[in-house]
Amino acid sequence: YALKENAHVRVDIFYEKFSPTAKALINILGTIFFILPFVALVAFFSIDYVSEAYTSHEASANPGGMQHLWIIKSAITLSYAFLFIYAFGFLIKNINALLDVRENKGSEFLSGNSSGAQSV
Repeated sequence: YALKENAHVRVDIFYEKFSPTAKALINILGTIFFILPFVALVAFFSIDYVSEAYTSHEASANPGGMQHLWIIKSAITLSYAFLFIYAFGFLIKNINALLDVRENKGSEFLSGNSSGAQSV
């Protein structure tokens, strides 16, 4: 949710003042070096955790508790797999934003529009 709403942890005091190019680069590097590796590791290592609960027919210790805890534990793997997919999309979105910013700067230069306003 925080990634979708652009509310994830970073130093917003500095981030707000950066150019769109710098913001896209920060998002790309943060996604490649922090989000994707962390999410991939958690998803990968949770597979054994879930499969162990499934093969051992793990149940709640309470007499009236849940019988199939692997269902709940599988949410860990699934949620991190979905987060990985979303983070990959976030990476692609920022790469496209970076390329669009660079293309727009190039087209402004070629069209002779030095004011920074878009030509129609």
